[in-house]
Amino acid sequence: MYFYLNISVLSIGSISAWYLIIFLFGITNPVARLMIGIIILALAVSTFFSSIIIHKKDTLWVRIFYIISCSWLGVLLNFALTALVLTPIFWLFKINGIILSPESFRILLILGTIISSAKSFYNAHEIEVKRYVITIKNLPAAWQNKRVIHISDVHLGPVLREDFFHRVIKKVKSLNPAAVFLTGDLFDGSESDFSWVNSPLNNLNAPLGLYYSLGNHDFTLGANRVMELLNGEDITVLNNRMVVKEGMQIIGLDFNPDRNFDLDRAILAHSGYSAANPSILLFHEPKETVKSQGIGIDLQLSGHTHAGQMFPFNFLSRLLYHNHAHGLFRRGDYTLSVTAGVGTWGPPMRTGSRSEIVELTLRKK
Repeated sequence: MYFYLNISVLSIGSISAWYLIIFLFGITNPVARLMIGIIILALAVSTFFSSIIIHKKDTLWVRIFYIISCSWLGVLLNFALTALVLTPIFWLFKINGIILSPESFRILLILGTIISSAKSFYNAHEIEVKRYVITIKNLPAAWQNKRVIHISDVHLGPVLREDFFHRVIKKVKSLNPAAVFLTGDLFDGSESDFSWVNSPLNNLNAPLGLYYSLGNHDFTLGANRVMELLNGEDITVLNNRMVVKEGMQIIGLDFNPDRNFDLDRAILAHSGYSAANPSILLFHEPKETVKSQGIGIDLQLSGHTHAGQMFPFNFLSRLLYHNHAHGLFRRGDYTLSVTAGVGTWGPPMRTGSRSEIVELTLRKK
């Protein structure tokens, strides 16, 4: 299904891009139209082809090919959005008797695309820290006033590599967290030499622990492979299991695409779970939140959405996740934290969102 959806979106986007370029730049020469069509078709095919080959080969040239083919999609989207913004502005000028030349429109269109794309790359590269205070009933003394870190969707693979991961870990360490929670998709899904992963993770030195639950891209790489890579003594992989740390129930559930997935039954399956005791749920996708609340979960940590990553997909993610696509949400004793994630998927760009780390200060209610 996702294959056909991606092909449909890519095809419609490519055809729309061709018409938009032809119309906005007033290109009437048949040869020029044909050449533009061939270029757009080649870029579209390269995007599809690179996403396949990147899962089979991990070389510098393949990674460069993949990055370029993905990035042009983001640039193309920014081109369309810039045109969408400029068009009504030029019409308003025209209505008020100010006629701007087509050349000025095209210059502004190109400059707008360059500036918005540069900002998109910057938003994906620079990581901000979001800070919240969370109150939890019956919070144990060991967790009182402790700062914990929630990160998700690092997407290590063909685009984001060792240097990026070290930068993420360095930023997390600078916050001196008592515990670190990773809610899936540490890996992008492409095989590579990840022998360096455990070294920075094991240097986090979080006194109350480092915990991980699996996301959908982890399963693309392979759950067993992820377990092997994260088999370090300082990280606890919670693949559908619960641990208790200093009186806190910490539950990690794997990403589950099944529409009939029963989250409350999955939580209750853990022997010893008690709704009366404080709990933190690591669940990659922010769904079944009503069931989480009903079963007595105090704090749910999720990611997956990337906050839409590229405008206007942030509106789509809000629709899909009932306005719970990004941010902090409180209902009674239940709190949901959904992070935009640290990394990116597809274009290494963000518009309308920023790469982020979430810092949560826990306090007793």
